[in-house]
Amino acid sequence: MTTPASVLVLAGGRDLIEASQALGRRAPETTVAVAAPCDPRSLNGALSNARAVVMEVDLGLPGALEGFGDLARAAPDGCKLIAAARNAAGEDVRALFRSGASDVLTAPFNLQALSEAVTEALARPAAPAAGKVVAVVKGAGGSGATLVAANLAAALAQPSRKPARPARRTAILDLDLQFGDAAVAFDAQPRHTVLDALKSRARLDASFFDGLLTDTQEGVRLLAAPPSLLPLDAIDAATAVRLVEEARAAHDLTFVDLPAAWTDWTAAVLNAADLVVLVTGATVSGATGARRVLDGLAEIGAPAEVMLVLNRGGGLLDGRDRAAKIARVLEVEAAVMLGEDSAALKAADRGRPVVVAAPSSRLAKELQAAAARLDARLFAPAPVARRI
Repeated sequence: MTTPASVLVLAGGRDLIEASQALGRRAPETTVAVAAPCDPRSLNGALSNARAVVMEVDLGLPGALEGFGDLARAAPDGCKLIAAARNAAGEDVRALFRSGASDVLTAPFNLQALSEAVTEALARPAAPAAGKVVAVVKGAGGSGATLVAANLAAALAQPSRKPARPARRTAILDLDLQFGDAAVAFDAQPRHTVLDALKSRARLDASFFDGLLTDTQEGVRLLAAPPSLLPLDAIDAATAVRLVEEARAAHDLTFVDLPAAWTDWTAAVLNAADLVVLVTGATVSGATGARRVLDGLAEIGAPAEVMLVLNRGGGLLDGRDRAAKIARVLEVEAAVMLGEDSAALKAADRGRPVVVAAPSSRLAKELQAAAARLDARLFAPAPVARRI
């Protein structure tokens, strides 16, 4: 005998309530509980036992999107969230997906749409509990590594049709304690930074860590660098890895922006990463710096793969040829070449990632392609074994 699936519906509108009640009568193998919209923290056991939650979200009311985000943070691992949205525009639907929705229904609501969404949610396998970590390393001064990290994170926080890819729950940890500027790249005004984590190391659990993060407009969650210069040894290896692992547990994908100088704790982070994005200039000095980084990774025994990004390259054809040559010399997989583009400067002045501020620009398209390549390397499905 199978255990009935538990579906919790938080509804205030008559149409959604009636559709939910009809779903419970039509599918006796599925238990459906209907409650009024409320603070997720007050749901207690009802939420912990649910395999799917449908929440009515009236986006014409202030705080509605934030309330759905609270539900996403309170829901247990593996619980699928369906947003039943009223007064939703296109951007609102995207925001709900970024906030953790596995599906979004739009008003008016009916039994057929609700049944299809719940059936699909219950049939879909749960996402893995632990996400992937990408360490972003500078191969030379002024390489633009933070710009690359911010744009890759912003691109992957959005769903993609070509190639098909869901939105990833994405975070950036800005661990450049002296010159980190990821907050500037997102025009964010963080209330908390890495410094707060260092002052309260003993309290560094999942709940405390979540409170340190800043939500950006692009759906990327950010742990900002300190507001003033700190010595690099202000953080130790255990604390750095703890930050990384807390982020890994809460997100599909975490980018860690590292300082140019290497220390014991940066080596520990590199060893914890699933992939290293090495950003350097498309020049002789850039290739030399990249060679040093690759040798350093070998010396510390870092197990992660390396994705080489050559920033501020030349024209399209010249850039591709140069990228192929540098990749061969460095003995790495084909490099990603990002060209010079005035869109980058304009986007930086606005405090927005290029992929958001100028999505049609050449640089944005190159960054989107780089994001797709990175996603494919980290989330490629395991090969299916064939019977002989």
